Amino acid sequence: MANTRSGLGAAMTCVLAGLLIGAGPAMAQKEKTGKPRVGAEKETPYTVTFINTTSSNITLTLASSQCMYNPGDASFTVQPGRPKNEILDDDNGGSCNGSWKNVIWNSSLGGTVQFLHQTQAGTWETIIYGDHVQSATCMQSGNENSYNCLNQWQPNVVLVDIMF
Repeated sequence: MANTRSGLGAAMTCVLAGLLIGAGPAMAQKEKTGKPRVGAEKETPYTVTFINTTSSNITLTLASSQCMYNPGDASFTVQPGRPKNEILDDDNGGSCNGSWKNVIWNSSLGGTVQFLHQTQAGTWETIIYGDHVQSATCMQSGNENSYNCLNQWQPNVVLVDIMF
């Protein structure tokens, strides 16, 4: 009987631990990306890659966002020579339908970095603004070419590289 009880206890401990361990990342992911709210629609994901060419870490902290289902991590560090990907998802439901979308980060270098996405003449376009940003390159959906989007609007963007 002792073996059965300890075997059962060990099995229950493993199941419980598995549930707790499994729930941790799943819950964190749900909090980050979640399910669409009632009246909101998850629309397009954008991969934004931050590239640090300086000799010290750069920390970016989310300052604000508008009409974004997922504006990315609240705070993250970009190490020299180690690109950091952030996935942004816009929100096109309710009052955000057709409205401009943006994310603004405060930078440890000083100033801000801004991702702005809006429709112009029926085409969605993206622009990057940033203090201390050396360059921003945008890739368009269905096109292998890259375009400068630092202070310049580019249509149909799905990938962005921001270099400090």
